[in-house]
Amino acid sequence: MKRTLARAIGPHLANTPIPETFVASLVLGGLLHALARRPITRQGQTLRLQGIGVLALGLLLNAWAMFAVRQIRIDQPERLITSGPYAHSRNPMYLGWGLCSLGVAALANSCWLLAGTLAAGLYHHLIEIPKEEAALQARFGEIYHAYRRKVPRYL
Repeated sequence: MKRTLARAIGPHLANTPIPETFVASLVLGGLLHALARRPITRQGQTLRLQGIGVLALGLLLNAWAMFAVRQIRIDQPERLITSGPYAHSRNPMYLGWGLCSLGVAALANSCWLLAGTLAAGLYHHLIEIPKEEAALQARFGEIYHAYRRKVPRYL
């Protein structure tokens, strides 16, 4: 699923999960924004500057998380990664992609992109992340259970 887009882009991204829902929300939101602009605010300059910061933060978090998992296959991990950003968040990549998407919405000053970001985030929170947590619990048992008690889902 998430690895499909990464493989299509190139083999060097094969271990980089790119949540297609965030990509789809950006594409659909961008199209809607182009067809019918709905700004978040009339004072867009400040929002755009904040968007740059949020986007940069998301990119840095994703880079840090990808560096932390560089020695495992992320779709079938042989060990649980608990260092780097994973010491602070069980889902730093989802958090990073959400921040990137939110930053783009702010940069574009677009309600459409903001709505898409919120929808994608809600989907991951309610559907994808619980599935991944169940798989990690089944694979790592008590080790994952202890990690889950210690480290929050997001921050």
